[in-house]
Amino acid sequence: MPQKVLMQVNKYVHPCERMPHFVKTEDLDELALDYEKKENVRIKDHLSTFDTLLTQTLCGSQDGK
Repeated sequence: MPQKVLMQVNKYVHPCERMPHFVKTEDLDELALDYEKKENVRIKDHLSTFDTLLTQTLCGSQDGK
């Protein structure tokens, strides 16, 4: 038996699986509010990068195009 469990991540998201109409500018602004919270100060760059990658992967870009 293997000692580790590996997870494969497929980075490709088919265009029909993207959700540009579900992400609005207000949603991105709401995510950005978390960057300045006291408990997130040390990781705010990571949160910003994660949110950018997530919206680019699922929506094609941060503005949903």
